[in-house]
Amino acid sequence: MKEAVIAFLLALVIGSFLNGWQAAQQSDTHGSTSGAQSSSGGNSGAVIDPDNEPPRPNSTRHPDPIQPQSMSIPKLDEPGFDRDVIKSASPVLVFFSAQGSTDCAKMLPIVQQVAQLVQSDVRVVQVDVWSNPILGEEYGASKVPMFAVFKDGKEIDSAQGELDTTGLLSFVKKTVPNAGNG
Repeated sequence: MKEAVIAFLLALVIGSFLNGWQAAQQSDTHGSTSGAQSSSGGNSGAVIDPDNEPPRPNSTRHPDPIQPQSMSIPKLDEPGFDRDVIKSASPVLVFFSAQGSTDCAKMLPIVQQVAQLVQSDVRVVQVDVWSNPILGEEYGASKVPMFAVFKDGKEIDSAQGELDTTGLLSFVKKTVPNAGNG
């Protein structure tokens, strides 16, 4: 019990210190002439959350250059699969994945990039086979990552394993030739 209380207090002290340091960094970054603030003075005790801070003109905050803005891939369950894949009027690329799979996690940015390239011609969705084992079994997604292209409610083609961006785009274009041509 003592260890938990000590750990909590230590975390509280470190958090307070970092909050004061962050406030000082922000005031230095935004042209304050008063210099750095100490963690005990100048800070009214309010927690500064940079994610809830309103945008400032000439802000130095930029998106992470390693993670470009990516397209969100909708995750479907069984009713969503029926609605958004089987009954879809346009072709759909289904990314069958498994939560916790490192191979699937590596594929997600590639799938997002391809989704951006083909978004005007092909819808891209994701199905977690752990959460939806019936869909995984029905479409043969025993090994993930797996990809399947559906047209008019029917599976046209599938591929298993890791693909690079060019490989995944080629796979999609094999069944939807105009995909990604703008």
